[in-house]
Amino acid sequence: ALLCGRPIVSTPTTTMKQVIESGINGLLCDGTIEDAVRCVTTIRADYAFYYENTCESALACLNSVEPVAAEFEYQLGRLAE
Repeated sequence: ALLCGRPIVSTPTTTMKQVIESGINGLLCDGTIEDAVRCVTTIRADYAFYYENTCESALACLNSVEPVAAEFEYQLGRLAE
């Protein structure tokens, strides 16, 4: 979604904390439905701000794909054990 210029709402997992700048290109919520709704409502209320910042963050995200992919591969390996 980020590479398509869309702000993201997620929980603060290891990889998402590396990609999302909470309050800039999306929001990190605590995992409850109520907080996810709050995050989506916040983004909808100021979508132009989040959209502009998300587009600017897309290039930075491309540069951070390698560490995120390595973490994903590591976590998958742990699950396979």
